[in-house]
Amino acid sequence: MDYEIDHVLEVVTQRLPEAGVDAIMIGGHAVNSYGVLRATQDIDFMIAAAQEDVVRRIMRDTGFTNMAIHETVMFFKRPESTLRIDFLKVDQDTMDKLLANSREVDYFSGHVMRIPQLKDLLAMKIFALVSGGTKREEKDFPDIVNLTMENNLDLEADLHPLCRQFGSEQIFERVSTRIRELTDD
Repeated sequence: MDYEIDHVLEVVTQRLPEAGVDAIMIGGHAVNSYGVLRATQDIDFMIAAAQEDVVRRIMRDTGFTNMAIHETVMFFKRPESTLRIDFLKVDQDTMDKLLANSREVDYFSGHVMRIPQLKDLLAMKIFALVSGGTKREEKDFPDIVNLTMENNLDLEADLHPLCRQFGSEQIFERVSTRIRELTDD
């Protein structure tokens, strides 16, 4: 598995930029970069939708021939691997904003990756929780709680505005209640 992750990161940090494609690592691996360890079965990236064809060509050329292409996401695997690579597609304006706020991290064997700043990652998690239904609940709700706690965010000043903008008051109340339960123990 380590070889597979190394290969994916090499493609994303070298081949994609050489072709003019910016990618930001999101999902469980980005969560891990903020001090919250969570097991994950895939590696998630965000790209500008306009670069979809370039990404698809590079992934195919580097051995990721098992593909599924959907309106907002592309999935890739190598035939001999269990590791899935997901590329979420967003409009260029959203990608530019995320890139402007992103930060670089040295990740897995010296690959320099871009990840969203913490509040942008939380906004993605909150939005996924609202729009992804019950299947997102198992990952995104604990991620929001743990990222908030691990990074000492203020519920009212940091999290509440994100919930209002990307989620709901109900999500804010649920997260706040869970954090209070965990910190009162």
